[in-house]
Parts: sequence; C-alpha cells; structure tokens
Amino acid sequence: MRNKKVIIGLIMALTLSVPVGGYLVYNSVTVSRQTTIQQEVNSKGGGKNKAEDTAKEEITHPREWEDGEELRLTENRNAYKLQIALDEKGKKILGHQKIKFRNNYNTSLKDIVFHLYPDSYNTAETRPSIGGTPPKLAEIEIGDIKIDRVNYNGEAMSYSEDNQILKIKLNKELKPGEVGEVTIDFTLKIPYSQDRLGYCRNQYSITNWYPILSIYDETEGSWDENPFHPVGESNYSDCSDYMVEIAVPKDVVVITTGVQIAKKNEGDLNKNIFEADNTRDFVLFMSSEYKVVSKEVDGVKVNSYYLYEESTAKRMLDLACKSLQYFNDTFGKYPYPEYDVVESYLSGGAMEYPTVTQMGPYGKMSENYNANELTFYDEAVVHETAHQWFYSTIGNNEFEDPILDESFTSYATALFFEDLFGKDNPLGVKGSFLDNSYRYTSPIYRSTDKYTWNEFSVIVYKIGPVVLEDLRRQVGEEKFMEIFRTYYQTYKFKNATLEGFLKIIEEKSSKDISNYIRTAFTSDTYSTDALRLRN
Repeated sequence: MRNKKVIIGLIMALTLSVPVGGYLVYNSVTVSRQTTIQQEVNSKGGGKNKAEDTAKEEITHPREWEDGEELRLTENRNAYKLQIALDEKGKKILGHQKIKFRNNYNTSLKDIVFHLYPDSYNTAETRPSIGGTPPKLAEIEIGDIKIDRVNYNGEAMSYSEDNQILKIKLNKELKPGEVGEVTIDFTLKIPYSQDRLGYCRNQYSITNWYPILSIYDETEGSWDENPFHPVGESNYSDCSDYMVEIAVPKDVVVITTGVQIAKKNEGDLNKNIFEADNTRDFVLFMSSEYKVVSKEVDGVKVNSYYLYEESTAKRMLDLACKSLQYFNDTFGKYPYPEYDVVESYLSGGAMEYPTVTQMGPYGKMSENYNANELTFYDEAVVHETAHQWFYSTIGNNEFEDPILDESFTSYATALFFEDLFGKDNPLGVKGSFLDNSYRYTSPIYRSTDKYTWNEFSVIVYKIGPVVLEDLRRQVGEEKFMEIFRTYYQTYKFKNATLEGFLKIIEEKSSKDISNYIRTAFTSDTYSTDALRLRN
C-alpha cells in the first residue's frame, strides 16, 4: 500500500492539487462526510443511478445456481468457486462459496478456520482506514459479513463467528494428505465509505470481502487468527485457484483479479465469469461509469480503468507499463496475463491486490510527465505495481512481517525512478530515503500492532529501505540484484520470511553480511546516520 497518511491527513479537504513534500495529492471528492451520508440515506430506494434503475426488486441467494463441474486441485493449491449477486438497493452481496483443499500439513486438523476480514468494518475502532476514521460510524458506514450456512463434505456443520474468524469444528479429523470441501453461504453488507471496502457514489470497491482460508502454523499448533489491524495490512493467505461468477446489472463494468472468460446475459443482469490461477486472493471493482485505456508490455495486457479523466488514466497506464517492464527485467517476470490499474474513491493513498491496483479519485493531469513534475499518484502507481512482486507473487504474513512487502516495495519503487530519471531524482533512492533524517524508535522489524500509523509511515516506508540500500552498497550492484532475483524465484507463489531472505543473502554473499542485515532489522543499535553521511 502506498500511504502518505502523515501528509495526506492534513490536506484531504483540499479540492485542488497542492504541492506537499515534492508530491501532488489529488482529491476530487469535495463534499463533507456528513453531507454525503445524508445524501446517500435520502437516495436509498430512489433509483438515483442507472445501476439501481436496472436492479431487480428481489435478489435471490445464488446457492440455487447450478454448480457445474467439480472443483479440481492443481499442485495442491486450494480451489475456490464463488457465485455472487450484487443487491444494489440493499447494498449487499449474496454469496455462495465452495473451497476444496488438501491437508498439506504434517498434522491432522481438528477444525477449519477462515478469516472474515469484512467484520473489521463493524466499528470505527477496528476499521482499516488509510484516509482517517471518524470516532463513530453511521449505520450505512458499517460493513459486515454474515455466515448463513456451512457444509463440510456435503454435511451441514455448526460453526462460530467471532473476532473476524469463522471456525468449523470437524466431526472427524482431516489427516495429512486428505481432501476436504467446505461450502459457505454468506451475506456481505457493503459499507458506504472511501476505504478499501465500500461504495461511494456509483462505484464499488470489494476487497478482503469473502471467507478466506487461514494458514495453519505447525510450530504453534494453531491457525492464524489475527484480525485485520487498523494500521497497515494484515493479509496472509496461500495462493489458490479461483473461478468467480458475478451477477450484476448489465450496464455495470466489473474489474477483477484474473481474466474474464465468459459473460452470460439474463434479462436485466449479466453473469460475468472470471478465472484466476495461483493468486493470493480475489478482488473486484464495479461501476457503470468505468472506461478503459490499454497497452501490452512483455505479453501482459495492462488496463487503466477510470471514471472521468482519460488523460490521467493514460499517464497511470504509461507508468504502470514502464515499471512493469523494469521489474520484469530486474526481479523476474510478472506471472499473470493481465494487470489492471483502477480508479476508485479510495481516500488517503493507493492499495495493492493480486493483478489489480486500487487508486484514489483522479484529478485532471497531463498525459505527459517529466522528472521535475512527478506527483504522488505517479509514485503510487509505480509503488503498487512493485507490490505485484512483493505481496502478490512473493507473499508474507503482512501482520507479522510488514517490512517484507512494504519496505521492499518502497525500495523497488525508488530503484525504478532512479533508473528512469537518474540518481538525483527526488523519488530515487537518494531523494526518497537518504536526503532526510527521520526520528524513529528501533527496532525496524516488528509486527504491525507495534506501530502507530505515524511510526509505520516512517519506519516501514523510509527506514526499512535504508537497510536494503546498505545491503546494496556492501555487496555491490551485481550481487545485490542476484540476491533479489534468487529471492523472487525461491518464494514465487509462496510465503516468505525474514529468515528466508537472510538465508539467501548468506548463500549469495556471506554469513557476516547476513548477520549484519539481521542486526540492522531487529536490533536497537542499528543507525542509518553513517549511510546518510556517505550519501
């Protein structure tokens, strides 16, 4: 996630682009929260937009739809099939989900655990907001996922829902190597918000939205049950195969993880079918106003979806293509056939998902750009593209190890701008990390719940990358890139750890350097001052 919370929080009320710290921040949503909430309440049931006009009076639960062929497991990956219907009037998604999985652990499983991340939107205290959260939420701002039914291997099961966790107690242990299949019916209440999950005006951002299978820790003998923390991100999942059927009013454009493989017209509705193989999760964005500009780079179709400002969308497309090409050449090839950059009403930054980047609302920007006129959005689209390598392809426990995705991504972003515009560019390594001195408390490496937002913005985005620059200077450019290419190939489609990264450093350089980097990340003694003085 590219989050300038310290900067953006001070200026979100501004309607024009304002230069702050070398960036331009755009926010085209100009009315107050109270006004927009009241407008939304007044418009409910009023048929205020085209999508609502075409919505059916009654949306039925999709569990009655024909399931089609059986789910198949590929290379022991989990297989998901979701069938969902958008209820525009009720601002809900009705979902029917199947997941087949093999017990790939060395221990028998007595229960099955799923994350219910949408429940983080139940209260202002738990809502994961990057643009600021009010002290209390209005009713339409509350998000929720309700589990309506659970079957396991064809048998109805009892279950519990608590603290963003769905837990299914098994009548019979699932032994290593055995396969289980869970069917879940659920109802998602979509909050009115400008956050990662929500709707605003005529646009829907549906992320971290369905029951997703947790990961079992064999050392601890328990499933990961960390709730989604309000600071940073808390995603942690295995790569899986997805087949998703989405029923929406036929004028609604749907953008998702993966690729669209079919569309069926059924009266006022379209059923859009998407497929995504070997991806960490699945997201979707919807609006009747979406338009698109596209290019192809290295055999990948890159799409830039926008609501109103085409020139801005073209600018984002060009930077997405250039950075994708650079990261292909630097770390290893992007493994998916498409990549989408999507405008939304997200407030406070931008956000990464497998094969999709969520941007905030666009102001009007020139299609062309140069080294002296780079904006926050220019940096953000490159940053989120880098996340396709560090989070999407190489996964990690974002709650426990935030440096492995955000610090690595911030550094990769600076490498791109350094390569494109030279070492003195403000968004390069020198300008991003070494030209300024930041106050912070060690250690750098800690779990997300040990940070405030301000600390996270400084330590994870600014200080963590300094350690990587320290590594580059110690081992040299060629060895440094070899370390990162090996890291990418080793942990592609897997979940990495700091120890795994340090092991690769030891293999490619020396144990002394590996221990030095471990100390830099984990101790109270590492200082960035010497590196800055050598800048």
